[in-house]
Amino acid sequence: MEAQRCGDFGGKSRTTGAPCKRTAGAATTHVGHGPCKTHGGNVPGVVARSERALADAMAREWFGKEIDAEPVEDPLRALKILAGECLAWKDRVSGFLDRLDDVEYTSDVIGSQVRAQVVVFERALDRCEHVLTSLARLKIDERLARIEQDKADMVIRAIEAALRSAQVPPERIPLAKRQAAAQLRMIDGGRAA
Repeated sequence: MEAQRCGDFGGKSRTTGAPCKRTAGAATTHVGHGPCKTHGGNVPGVVARSERALADAMAREWFGKEIDAEPVEDPLRALKILAGECLAWKDRVSGFLDRLDDVEYTSDVIGSQVRAQVVVFERALDRCEHVLTSLARLKIDERLARIEQDKADMVIRAIEAALRSAQVPPERIPLAKRQAAAQLRMIDGGRAA
């Protein structure tokens, strides 16, 4: 898609009437959308509309995909995934800060304003702090380890019960347990201990 020009938003030359060829929003806080500075791009109402349009376009680009939600079966693991997503979002938003020349802008009409990208980054930092604090407070790793150990104990009890039920001689039980453990490791893709 070709970059938009000021002329796409009504900017025209006073002498020829030809559409303005400058980049949309040139010399304004909303580069990429709306008229350039020469054609009224720094008028407060235009700035607000253009920045809102840019934010809407960004949101459509980021969030335009359909959401496929499923019930949470393991809330502790889901919280760990959420923490990872929060950190990934913070890292992605920090990339927008790298493109900024300054964290704020000033106009004669509205004074000094912090850029929206900075506000979004600060919110991402706050969200990360909240989720990571929740993880630490809930001792998620300990709980997950306990759940995995409980599952392992349950499998061991089921194997022992099956061996007793099959009347396997006591001297053959250790071999049967080793074989069961080897099979479980293969099923689990080698991730079992």
